[in-house]
Amino acid sequence: MAVISETMARNNWPGEDPIGKHLKLGRREGSEPERQIVGVVGDLRDSPFDQKADPTTYIPLAQQPPESSAIVIRSAGDPMGLAASVATIVRSVDPDVPAYDVRSLEKIIADGVSGVESSAQMMTVFGVIALVLATAGIFAVMAYSVAQRTHEIGVRMALGAQRLDVLRLVVRSAIKMAVVGLAIGVCLALLLTRALSSVVFGLIGIDVPIFVLLTLVLATVAAVAAYVPARWATKVDPMQALRYE
Repeated sequence: MAVISETMARNNWPGEDPIGKHLKLGRREGSEPERQIVGVVGDLRDSPFDQKADPTTYIPLAQQPPESSAIVIRSAGDPMGLAASVATIVRSVDPDVPAYDVRSLEKIIADGVSGVESSAQMMTVFGVIALVLATAGIFAVMAYSVAQRTHEIGVRMALGAQRLDVLRLVVRSAIKMAVVGLAIGVCLALLLTRALSSVVFGLIGIDVPIFVLLTLVLATVAAVAAYVPARWATKVDPMQALRYE
């Protein structure tokens, strides 16, 4: 007899009740006896990063003993405190069978995703570096753009424009350029995130707080990058600014 998963039943007997049907495992003729399906259970993923569950067949342990097996124990307290007792029970059943690789479920999960965690930490570091470089780039571009308008600022102030009006004009213009760039960047980031979420299991499609936070950071950087050189330019004597080339 055998118990199959829902995916196994759906792939082999779509729209039918598989209970009572027979299946034969193995690639060679006669390598395995026919087994009657006595139950259907839910799907399980071998890895938390698998997109789809594989078709699975469960066979009674007594009918096909594996080369190695694991014992799972549930405890209300510290599971590692039962390690010695479990090893003693295993030896009492069969002294020739060693009890090894005793770990808690948390440790097994942590070991399974340790490589992913390391990659995530590296990606976080790279992301911070990219943010710093983007911040420096935005500041440099905005500062250069405003510095190029020193002559215009001098003309406006010579004609009676107030410093606050000039600052508003320059910062507003810079914010408009930054908004266009941020809109393009956010759209591309959303498309890339959706593409990755369809490939990597468990990846959040849209992390709204992160998107909003990074957008505000870059917008603030653009505003400061425009404000600082604009403030410097408004402090320049208009006659000197008019001679600026």
